[in-house]
Amino acid sequence: MPAFFATFAVALLLYGALAETYGRLRVLLTGMAVFLAGCVLGGLAPNIETLLIARGMQGAGAAAAPAVAPALVREIGDRTTSIRALSWLAVCQSIVPALGPLLGAGVLALWGWRASFILLVLAGGICLWALLRWRVSFAGTLATTKPEHHAAQALWRTYALVLSRTSFLGHALGYACAYGAMLTFVGSAPFLLQRAYGLAPWSFAVVQAAMVACFMAGAMSSARFVESRGVRRTIALSNGLFGVTVAILWLIALQSMPSTMLTVTLAMLPSQIGLGLRSGVSKQAAMDSVPERPSSASAMTSFLCFGFAVIGNAVVSIFLAFQILPVALVCLTFFLVGLAASLLPWRPARSENSSLEIRR
Repeated sequence: MPAFFATFAVALLLYGALAETYGRLRVLLTGMAVFLAGCVLGGLAPNIETLLIARGMQGAGAAAAPAVAPALVREIGDRTTSIRALSWLAVCQSIVPALGPLLGAGVLALWGWRASFILLVLAGGICLWALLRWRVSFAGTLATTKPEHHAAQALWRTYALVLSRTSFLGHALGYACAYGAMLTFVGSAPFLLQRAYGLAPWSFAVVQAAMVACFMAGAMSSARFVESRGVRRTIALSNGLFGVTVAILWLIALQSMPSTMLTVTLAMLPSQIGLGLRSGVSKQAAMDSVPERPSSASAMTSFLCFGFAVIGNAVVSIFLAFQILPVALVCLTFFLVGLAASLLPWRPARSENSSLEIRR
C-alpha cells in the first residue's frame, strides 16, 4: 500500500497540470494504460520487488481518474447536470472501496492473489474500451495551454495560480476536511470496534455499509437540493451535519454516551449524508473557481483530501490507546478548519468572485 499511495499522491498533481497542456482525455487514457500495465506486471510478479514496482505503477495510473475525470464530467452540460454527474461519480467511488475488501477476500480464497490482478486487468480494459468508444462525447480532448520547456516551473506556476484563488481554497479545503475525517474514522474503525470495544469482525462491515448508504443518499439528492436551496445553504447544511457527528463522537469519548456499535454508527451517519450532499457541489465550485485550470483544480482538491486523510490517520494511529478520543479530536480539528474555509468564498471583501451563481 505505501508504494501505491506514494506514487498516487505525486501523480495526482502531475496529471492535473499535464491535462491542461496535452488534453484531459489523452492524459486519462495514458493513466489507464499505466494502471493496466501495473496490473499485468503484478499478476506476473516473480518476487516482492517486482510486486512493489507493479503497485507503484498502479498508483501512478489510478491517479489520473480523480485528477482528470471530474474536469471531463464538468464539461458535459450545465451546472445542474454537472453537479448531478459529479455526485454520481462520487457514489461510484464510495461503493468500490466498500465492496473491494469483500470481493478481494473472496477472490483470494477461491483463486489466489494473482487472480485479483487479472480481474483488475479485465475491469480496466473495459473502462479503457469505453473511453475510446465514446471519446467523441467529451469536449476536454484539446490542450488549453501551450507546452513549456521548464516542466518544474510550469507545475509550480499552475498550482500557485490554483492556490491563489480564495474561492478555490474555501470549497476545496472545506470538502477535504470532511473527506479526511471520514477516512480517518474508516482507518481506525477496525481497531476501535474489534479490539477496543470487543465487537465481532463483521461489525466494521455493517458500519461501513451504513456509511456508504448515507453517503449515497446525500449525493443523489445533491443536485435537487442545490436547485431549491442554493450552493451556500447546501454547504452550510453539510457543515451542520458534520458538526452533529463531531458532537456525538465527543459524547462517546467523554463517556456521556455508551460506546456501542449502534452509537458509533449513528455518530458517523450525519457527516456521511453531508459529505455526499456537498460532494458534487464542492468539486464543481472548486473547478469553477479556476476556470482556466479545471483539471489542476480537480487534482489539487483530491490531493488535499488525500493529505488530510493521511494526517488524520497518522495522528490517530499514535494515540489509539485512548480509543475514540483521538478520532474525536481529529474530527473536531478538521471540522473547525473546514468551517473556517467554507466561509472564504462568501467573505465580504474578496479578491475574486466565485463563478458559481450563489443563491442568498
